[in-house]
Amino acid sequence: RTILMDDTTYEAMSETHLQKLRTMILSAVMGTASSAQYGQMREEGYIGKTMGIVAGGKFADLIQEKASIDGADLMDVAEEVAEGLGEKGKKWGLALVYRVDMPDHGVVILGTTGSPMDSKSFDIVKGGGDESRKDFDCPGLSHAAAYPIEIVVSKDNGAVKVSMVDAMFRMKMFFEDAGKWAFMNNMKMPGSIDKELRKQIKEGLKE
Repeated sequence: RTILMDDTTYEAMSETHLQKLRTMILSAVMGTASSAQYGQMREEGYIGKTMGIVAGGKFADLIQEKASIDGADLMDVAEEVAEGLGEKGKKWGLALVYRVDMPDHGVVILGTTGSPMDSKSFDIVKGGGDESRKDFDCPGLSHAAAYPIEIVVSKDNGAVKVSMVDAMFRMKMFFEDAGKWAFMNNMKMPGSIDKELRKQIKEGLKE
């Protein structure tokens, strides 16, 4: 996943959590442990624009509000959005795969993913910046951490808001090593994914 470490306070906590995950996986899966790094390591939450035109900016500025309901109950809205995301999308197959309730923090996180979105993404990026993966059956699987996509339902003063990271920025964040040509040839994909998600959210909220 993407972790912004501008504040190093949580570095030790993140490392402890990582080791717990490794222990859990190694206890359940046969094989040899690996510490290979996949994906890109960034020094700040800023990504430059492709061709100087699209998909760049600061992470915090690319969080988009998809809906805002005044005077609503957090859990009621989360339930409605989850219901909308539960209906599988027609084009990209997006559907709800997990839900994390954090009512004490006024937040509910909903994760959604599906095929053919993931398989097409992996086919586009292939091995990305890792040439050693080029002969694998699915070299793009190294980019699997790009999914699920998170939809965040949060309490903000007197309103409940539904937000997500801009789809185009998100693709750039996880798949930049596909190269500029691949990125430009698939410019419509992020907008189409966003359209499917917005439709599911609106249907859940009965807008």
